[in-house]
Amino acid sequence: SNHPEHAATAHAALVDIRIDAFTVRIATADLILVSYQEWQSRGGRSTGRESSAIFRVRDTAPLGIEWVHLHETWIETP
Repeated sequence: SNHPEHAATAHAALVDIRIDAFTVRIATADLILVSYQEWQSRGGRSTGRESSAIFRVRDTAPLGIEWVHLHETWIETP
């Protein structure tokens, strides 16, 4: 779904990236599984993907969080 209160937008050189439908699926003391939709627009062309990621607490990682796994499935766009 497209909820502005749950969306974040990042701008990089000629690329617009929007994260939407962010959901925490499972959270334990040291692991979290999240899902989200990622939309990228570049030069009038848009692509989308359904993504899930697993993070874990790790003292030696930047900001104390380590990215463990990422899965992406393309979303067909018109």
